[in-house]
Amino acid sequence: MKELGIEGIQYKSFFPLVTNSLHFFDYTPNLLREFKTPTQWNEVWVADTTYLRIEHGWCYLATVMDLYIRRIVGWSV
Repeated sequence: MKELGIEGIQYKSFFPLVTNSLHFFDYTPNLLREFKTPTQWNEVWVADTTYLRIEHGWCYLATVMDLYIRRIVGWSV
């Protein structure tokens, strides 16, 4: 996007209501601290989601990245 000179628009009124932080569940430990650097494909994957504004509301983009090759190996909208 930087190379093309374009940028996303974030509307100030957007506030995602998808996480309930008022729960009694314990946090999961970060297991990646044991890995210094992945040594092969499919050893460590990370995932993330983001919100995309479309004409009729919002949709979600979920991605999975392989840390060894630093590429997206799966996604879904």
